[in-house]
Amino acid sequence: MKKILVVNDCRLERRIMKDLLIQMNYSVESSNDISSIEAIERFRPDILIANQTMDYIQGTDLIRLVKDKYTDTRCYLSSCSQLQQSALDNDVDGYFQTPISPEDLDLILREDYIPTQTTNNPASKSPTTFRLDKESSKKEIRTKNRLSFCPFCGEHILDQPETIVFCPFCGSKLP
Repeated sequence: MKKILVVNDCRLERRIMKDLLIQMNYSVESSNDISSIEAIERFRPDILIANQTMDYIQGTDLIRLVKDKYTDTRCYLSSCSQLQQSALDNDVDGYFQTPISPEDLDLILREDYIPTQTTNNPASKSPTTFRLDKESSKKEIRTKNRLSFCPFCGEHILDQPETIVFCPFCGSKLP
């Protein structure tokens, strides 16, 4: 089973990506940007998914550090903003825009995946970049018609009863 480390300074985004990857049968750990180097050393991931814009280190800089020491680790950059191809480092194996569907993420993470050239046509999807509408992300947050975590505080609520209306951790009304 492939090991993936998700690095993002936003706790909620880390949780969303981690839950999605667990559902795809990966072994997943997550870390914020401050603890990322320690997490990489401890977990030794096969794949790293780093958010581009973080408070203490940029995703491209983190990927450069990882590739210097672990050349076989595949490193992907994620961002909720559109990334320019020219801004990406040669160490980056691929990048994608979030939110992303499980199908598109699975395509990117496949071992036999070969990125194709990106096009200037905004309507086309290139395997290295995906632009998805926000509506599709609502399906990813839910697991079998119930939330796997609170979208407000990020706490894990998957084991709670299906009829839960308010988060037992922060008290927010759940969608």
